Amino acid sequence: MDDVIKRRVEAATVTIETADRGNGRGVLIHGRLILTAAHCVDWDGQGGMVLGDRHWHRITTHDGRFFRVAVAAVEPCSDIAVLGSVDNQFSEEDADAFEDFCDSTTALPVSSDVLEHFVETPCSVFSHRGEWHSGTLMRCFPRNESSSLNVTVIPDVAGGTSGSAIVNELGHVEAVVSNGRMDSGSTWAIAPRPRWALPCWVWSQILDSQQASES
Repeated sequence: MDDVIKRRVEAATVTIETADRGNGRGVLIHGRLILTAAHCVDWDGQGGMVLGDRHWHRITTHDGRFFRVAVAAVEPCSDIAVLGSVDNQFSEEDADAFEDFCDSTTALPVSSDVLEHFVETPCSVFSHRGEWHSGTLMRCFPRNESSSLNVTVIPDVAGGTSGSAIVNELGHVEAVVSNGRMDSGSTWAIAPRPRWALPCWVWSQILDSQQASES
């Protein structure tokens, strides 16, 4: 991955404050959304899809800006969440600050490839310590497509790196760091695929925005 793509990923990466477990990470993606892990917004494995919540989280950008965003959708079992702008009638200042961040930052595309079983892809993660880690993303989708669980074989970047984007060599988001761990040197990851983790309206918003940026 070249330095231009790395700087783009770094600029799109944000820190998310959580109430009980320290800070998590997230990344700005097309559709003016922040993609993260559900446990980074205090949702853990309860099942079902949560939509339109009023839960707000404080964001710190890579260049030191602060604002709050709202939880737009969460799928706790798949450990995936997306955050979006707060409603202007509740917090115009936060909404404007988030829009300014979106306007001044290049959003990352989300990979939408149709994947085969046990496909391996070179990947990189920008950790909460400001370090880059490289490794291999091994997609382990069950053939019945009922789960979005992946395993990323990279140096252990658990802890504050949860929710960080796992990107391919083009800087496209393949998955986000989850909170599990297989063994020393391995980190669990969750891929944001529409059939498993994201509601249709979120995926449509992402695709529409990506297509518009390519035209």
